[in-house]
Amino acid sequence: MDRIARFQNALLQPDVPEFQILGVRPELDHAGRPVVVAGNNAMVAKLIRRDGRHVAFRAVDNSDMGGDWLLRHTALQQGLNQGIRQWIPAGIRVVRGRSFADVVHPGDDVRAGRSTAAVAMEWIEGPTLMHTVDRAARAGNAAVLRALGKALRECMEGLAAESFVHGDITAHNIIVRPSGRLTVVDFDTATWPGSPLGPGGTGAPGYRHPTATLPGSQRDEFATLVLLTSLAVLADEPDLRRSFGDPVSAPDGVLIFSPWDLQDLQASPAYADISARVSGETAELMQRLAQACQSTADNLPGVLDGTLRVAVSPVSQQPEPSFEKTWHLDSALERIRSRYGPATLDGAPAGASVSKKRDGETLSRSGAGGWPEVVSPDVSGSGLWRPGNEDDRIRLVKAIERDDENEVAWLWARLASDPFAVMHAGRVEDVLARGYHRRIDHEVNRGHDDQVIALAEEASERNLPLPRTARVAVRSARERRDVRAELERALREDDTEALADLAVSGRLVVLGDADRISLQRVLRAIERPILDRALATDDDRIIMHAYDPALFDGDLSLGREERERIELASTRQAWVDAVRTALKQRRTHELFDLFTSPPQGGAERLGLAERRRIRREIERRRALDDLAQAVKGEDDEAIIVALNKVERVGARITDRFTWGAIQRVVERVSVIEELSDVIEQRPLDYVRLAQLLSVVRSLGLTGDPRLQGDVSVDALQRHVVRFAHVRRLRAALQRDNDIAIVVAAIPDPYDALDELTEEERDRVAAAIIARRAVDRHFVDARVAS
Repeated sequence: MDRIARFQNALLQPDVPEFQILGVRPELDHAGRPVVVAGNNAMVAKLIRRDGRHVAFRAVDNSDMGGDWLLRHTALQQGLNQGIRQWIPAGIRVVRGRSFADVVHPGDDVRAGRSTAAVAMEWIEGPTLMHTVDRAARAGNAAVLRALGKALRECMEGLAAESFVHGDITAHNIIVRPSGRLTVVDFDTATWPGSPLGPGGTGAPGYRHPTATLPGSQRDEFATLVLLTSLAVLADEPDLRRSFGDPVSAPDGVLIFSPWDLQDLQASPAYADISARVSGETAELMQRLAQACQSTADNLPGVLDGTLRVAVSPVSQQPEPSFEKTWHLDSALERIRSRYGPATLDGAPAGASVSKKRDGETLSRSGAGGWPEVVSPDVSGSGLWRPGNEDDRIRLVKAIERDDENEVAWLWARLASDPFAVMHAGRVEDVLARGYHRRIDHEVNRGHDDQVIALAEEASERNLPLPRTARVAVRSARERRDVRAELERALREDDTEALADLAVSGRLVVLGDADRISLQRVLRAIERPILDRALATDDDRIIMHAYDPALFDGDLSLGREERERIELASTRQAWVDAVRTALKQRRTHELFDLFTSPPQGGAERLGLAERRRIRREIERRRALDDLAQAVKGEDDEAIIVALNKVERVGARITDRFTWGAIQRVVERVSVIEELSDVIEQRPLDYVRLAQLLSVVRSLGLTGDPRLQGDVSVDALQRHVVRFAHVRRLRAALQRDNDIAIVVAAIPDPYDALDELTEEERDRVAAAIIARRAVDRHFVDARVAS
């Protein structure tokens, strides 16, 4: 059993203590097995928490590095500054136990009590840099590649500014978040200020210096130089990804330059080919990479200087505002003065109503979306407070219990300095904060991001703590505002690179479907280079794969020739698909209809074997149709011609009626042909002729146009009868009986005597004369008596 299967089985154990500690369970794939990703030294499982969020669970499977691994990740868990945390997964937590000891150290005795450690951290929903670059390069999307290069530089500059050394930077150890920000993973060799261990390992072969002896920081800088150069090259020539680099499935695979290329770039065919095709900043990066590879470890810092240009502006370390549950008197007074003015601190007569005019004061409420405002025409006093009365204190408590924000605000403006009312300051703050929360939710539902931000800023000015859901809504509104502003600028200036950056980062998702036209323009700007490349290939399938009607139907930038080419590709592709479907299902009638008016160049899109097969099927269909027409016309000759054509093209006759008609035609034709053969024989076979004439009459062929004139049935019948008379005569001649000869010869309606020989005719004449003499002698004797 391989290590992945062992790890998956361990994840499926019931009651895993580590999972109970974390409150998680394994995420299962479609086959019911845990989702696992295997690396060189560790395996990572995708777990799911009770709230639906995902957690990455990483267990080392290299016993040689287990101690260093545990020490390093324990230090990561204990704390890092914010400058480092923004570039690494959140929520790193080391979990110790024995559930995975047999996986981490196979073959050891688990019962001996040996334990192992695993680490849980944020699961980042995003592809690796390797996958993202490969996909963008194969799509020819240079803008995305440039955006990735920019993001990579920002990430590595941010880590370098905090002196964080990863030690094993590769395209597989960098994840692209949906926001477009890059995150580094796999900290088995990392070090940082305060780290218990220095950088470990030597780095992956395709990303380390040929000397393999660099310190950690230079190791990261050299790997970053390799990645930045590769991204710049692919941004200029995306097709190079098809010729160079490793597949995405290769462990620690490279984008362009292999370890052998880095050993001697000047002798590298890849470096020579790429150098001839790039220029400008990319050529400068190529030269810097060549110099870095040729430099020794001592001279390398000068070459790498500037690879990561750290330009971090100093940020004032202002403490985040803390929200207390009670207000100090001075801050409360200042907030009330800044909102309502000094006159609002003066008291009002007892029993005044909050909804009507009180002692010349007019209460003006701004409605559901605003803060209540008190306007006083009579500004008296020096701004000092005076104690409130008992009724106002009671109304304040009741307003707090009712959660009446407007009432609480009005009363608190009167009682903020009252020593008894100050005891309720925390509850007042809660009521006012909930009011801001409600108004923020209302504006969120209305889709008014500007109002949401304004309300949040107003609450911040008043030091009112907003709940977590409101803070999340405000952050989302600010993000939407920023994205919308950047989108409008990019669309206004036609900045396709910025549009591509917005799209690949996934930031456009925050806008939802509110501005479909702008989103369509963004997608057009991204997809248009792909469509242009597809049109250049002149391949219908590639064109239709790149063409999205929802994006480009209303795009006026497409020229008439481009639209005609797309329409032709669509028509031809639909025609080819229909032809292949009809051919597969043997729908010959549909094939015949499709080839009646094919689109231009449609037949050429089919293979030679397909065209031959289609031509054969159509010929067979036509032959069967001609045969059916001939059968309906009852023309034997036409039927025979059509039948010969059917036989020649190899068509099959499946209709029983047609087949029965053909059999009858074949029988008639065969009889007539045989009758013709008998007639042409010499001497004539009268016996066979008589038999065939009987068959002809039974088949009703007496009126057949081929049996006319001398070969008509009647003429042939006379021949048969005459031949019968001839046979009778010759039989009588053979008996040499005058009476029989005379009876056979007279009368002779069919001229049978003409068929006798001269000698036979003389014998017949002699018999007739002799018989007549006998008869006359007999008559004379009767008369005389």
